[in-house]
Amino acid sequence: MTVLGRTLALAVAAAFCQNACLNLDDVPVTEGISTADAGGGMSDAAAPDGDAGIPMTPCNHCIYDEGAPCRADYDTCAKNAKCAEIVHCATARNCMSLADLSKIIPCAQVCIDQAGITSSSDPATLAAAPLFYCTKDATKCADVCSR
Repeated sequence: MTVLGRTLALAVAAAFCQNACLNLDDVPVTEGISTADAGGGMSDAAAPDGDAGIPMTPCNHCIYDEGAPCRADYDTCAKNAKCAEIVHCATARNCMSLADLSKIIPCAQVCIDQAGITSSSDPATLAAAPLFYCTKDATKCADVCSR
């Protein structure tokens, strides 16, 4: 995992700590994830519809559907073009469905790179963090986004 990927993982964890903290000391850093493990192909930053290459899995429904538990976090993210690009790419790759945080960020690293994120201080990084953690929140989408 690149330094930027590790920094994004820590930013995501910091955002999550507003409600409940994770101890990331024991999270292994992996160098990557295969396309087979990631669950599919790439997408452009098109709107999430059947033509965008985003499989509408139960987890993705929990993100994109009107009134879905993580939709508000998605809408906030989508206001930032780079954040939207990262999320569309990550959901096309089924990264959000991975239960293990140590696999989510490596899965999404190609999306981060594709969006041109080169700094952990990029506003897209902070805009994406709440959505990534919403998918792991037991009161929201964890039941369908933790395979």
